[in-house]
Amino acid sequence: MPPEILGAQGYWQDEDMDVDVRRTLIIGALDPRHDDVDQTSCPGIGQLGAKNRNPACNSGFYLISYADPANLRQVGGFVELPAGHTASCIESCNWVWTGGPARRDDLASLGPFTPGGRGDGRPIWVTDLRDPLHQVVHPDPIDLGRDDGLTDYSHDVQVDDQGSRG
Repeated sequence: MPPEILGAQGYWQDEDMDVDVRRTLIIGALDPRHDDVDQTSCPGIGQLGAKNRNPACNSGFYLISYADPANLRQVGGFVELPAGHTASCIESCNWVWTGGPARRDDLASLGPFTPGGRGDGRPIWVTDLRDPLHQVVHPDPIDLGRDDGLTDYSHDVQVDDQGSRG
């Protein structure tokens, strides 16, 4: 893993990192609650917005090549997103859907914030991974308004044998 995220408390990765076996890539999501960061300064449920957040509280994902398992190496740059708790490969890992863990205050446009309740405004962020060296993050999240018109917490994505997402 990249050395900057291997601090004293280790790498607080996602609950559901994914693997692209076709291209021998690990999609290692980075939860903003990683390492030795003062958690009160990290973006989270009702906490600081982007303009005054601690830059050490990054969230998103790394691509790590495991083509040579004894020599893991980062591929491309860190993909910074407003989420980084879960990362799921979609359609042969051409797309990565990233979710959770918390919404930043600067994302108020995603709907009302009700801690622990409906409408927490934590959608899925989509990254085009067709070219792993040039990842493209789509500017607008998906899975909006699915809870009676409110954007709720999308934690993880799975795809069934028929291609349906849930």
